[in-house]
Amino acid sequence: MAEVRYEHPLEYYTVDNFIKESQKMIGQPVSGMTAISAFESAKHLWWDFLTAYARAVGDDNPLHNDINYALETKYGTLVALPTFLVAFKYPMCEGSLFDGPYPLVGLEAGYDWEWNDVVKMNDKLTAEHVLKDVYETTSEKGRTVNLVSECRYLNKLSKELVATCRGTYAAIARAESIMDIPEAIKEGFRRHPITDRKVYHWTDNEVKSLIDDCQAALVKRGSKPLYWDDVNVGDKIPQIAKGPLTTGALIQYINAVYNAQNQPNFELHVRKWLKLPGALRYNTLVGWPYDFQLSEPVDPWLSEARGMPYMFGMGSIKLGFCAHLLSNWMGDDGFIRRLKVNVLEPYIYGDALWIKGEVVDKYKEKIGGALYGAVEVKVEVVNQLHQNVASGDATVYLPSENRDVELPISGN
Repeated sequence: MAEVRYEHPLEYYTVDNFIKESQKMIGQPVSGMTAISAFESAKHLWWDFLTAYARAVGDDNPLHNDINYALETKYGTLVALPTFLVAFKYPMCEGSLFDGPYPLVGLEAGYDWEWNDVVKMNDKLTAEHVLKDVYETTSEKGRTVNLVSECRYLNKLSKELVATCRGTYAAIARAESIMDIPEAIKEGFRRHPITDRKVYHWTDNEVKSLIDDCQAALVKRGSKPLYWDDVNVGDKIPQIAKGPLTTGALIQYINAVYNAQNQPNFELHVRKWLKLPGALRYNTLVGWPYDFQLSEPVDPWLSEARGMPYMFGMGSIKLGFCAHLLSNWMGDDGFIRRLKVNVLEPYIYGDALWIKGEVVDKYKEKIGGALYGAVEVKVEVVNQLHQNVASGDATVYLPSENRDVELPISGN
């Protein structure tokens, strides 16, 4: 890798200097690699953008997929699954992580969303994304630097706020200095994994049981309203099951979130990433030193460079699964007002997930001159090992028999 030139001597690339350089970015617009925008330059949100995302998380609700169905709803057009906005502008900031060979592994740690309106086909949006905080914690995974950014999604014409997300990106130290693990400059973090869990092998009986669970997930409320008055604390939301994670599912999701215009191939690819040498990854199988960080989820020869045992799902896909659970349950007339999801454990190749929810509170919430029937839902995402890989809290607004959910929500 003789052609790669770092800004500083290798001795500079320590955890402390990563924190220092990242803190300089606080208050500044985010322009890093994970914050690239696939669709921000588009004039409108075309139908295929919206449907590609919904299908990539396994949601075939016709409100998100079938324009003819959507035309007959109160919205009069196709409506995006709300977490689609990660495809418009990814609400994460990696700080200075890819400016050089810092000895940390970056992973998405959490999302905290609030929506004021639905996102519709042909909407024109813009985004304001700023790094808000950089702070340190420790856990069993190691010294961790948390980078919190806020992304505001606005209607491009009216400038009204559509949604806000505070995203937390966790950079987990594998050493104090890259000089402590110089092999990582070339190999990544293969010798210093985040998890050493192996790919799961499914038995015939487990496959049958999982198929049954996946079939049960086909039930969705759709156009039949779920009224606030009919919901009770303690109600269980019908779970959905996601069959084992595959290469095809990973590629489809990444294609739905990262538009091809931002992922050039071959010589264009090399030229782009040579400008950001900290993002380069060495492919040990073929000896090619100029692959890049965003290949890690879908390339088993690069996944280990992220400290993973094999290919893995991005944290945001679990966020989409939680939105799918709520969308199935609340029907077309419900509205996801808030969704906070903490990513707890990796989601690796071959894993299945069960997404579950329970009503923990219900109340009336007044915003401006409108009164909303609010339901609080506790959400958890569990894998085949019964590990809780993500957990969350949601606020869903539901209609009453004589009152629709009034949108957009004002008073922000």
